Amino acid sequence: MKKIQADYSFTNARNAEQMQLHTNMIEEALTETFAEAQGLGEVWAAYEAAVQAEQDCFLSNRKFEDTPILQAGDAKRDNGFYLVANVADAYAKFALDEAEKAAGERVAFLIQPARDAAHKGYAEETSILTDLYGKLQDPANATDVETLHLTEAVAAAKAANDAFNALYVERSKELRTRAESLTMKQLRPLTDAAFRDLAEAVNALYRINALVTKDAEKEAALGNAIDLANGLLVQLDRVIRARGGNGSSTTDPTEPTDPTEPTDPENPGGDGGGTPEEI
Repeated sequence: MKKIQADYSFTNARNAEQMQLHTNMIEEALTETFAEAQGLGEVWAAYEAAVQAEQDCFLSNRKFEDTPILQAGDAKRDNGFYLVANVADAYAKFALDEAEKAAGERVAFLIQPARDAAHKGYAEETSILTDLYGKLQDPANATDVETLHLTEAVAAAKAANDAFNALYVERSKELRTRAESLTMKQLRPLTDAAFRDLAEAVNALYRINALVTKDAEKEAALGNAIDLANGLLVQLDRVIRARGGNGSSTTDPTEPTDPTEPTDPENPGGDGGGTPEEI
């Protein structure tokens, strides 16, 4: 009698492989439409929620720590700082006008403690530049900055530093939330268990219909879902074996016992040792 291999062991699947299997399962085999039609809506919803939680965790693991947006923001504020510093240095060294040369020297002196700011950590650089721009925009130094035609450049550099800090603060919040959330190692067993609950429910409906109800339409719908689900399990088994891992089953799960009726993988719920491989 047909059945989904609910006891399939996902132990040897990598995080991405295991997550993709469950994603494909709810999108292609044990779909929401199928589950609702069979009266398994609540069981399916629990499975889908577990898959979604795992997807969110997996994707958050992939996008941190340094995102392209954060890196771009840091590069922009570095450029703003270099522009102001280099112009001040140029006036201090090469200005022909004595007033401009003196203003350049004074501004360069203010910038001196921040020279290596761009080589500091994100938070330290933010602090250094915030202090610098506060000094450059202070009324006591505003005339010198204006003499060097840097008023707008300083304002733009400060805005770039402030924008980066806003991104950094948001990133810190996300990291804190991530640290407080469940990890892939914790989520994987929950998703696998939710899959087994749904698979066993489908198997029970198929068995009851085959022995008692004998509804041909129901048998076709359940049988199709079982075949699709087992097909995905076979595919995962092949992926694991292709990279040299031990599949869930001890024999080739692709051989049908009856050519006229697709069957499920043979004993793909074997005891696979080890722990899930990390990405």
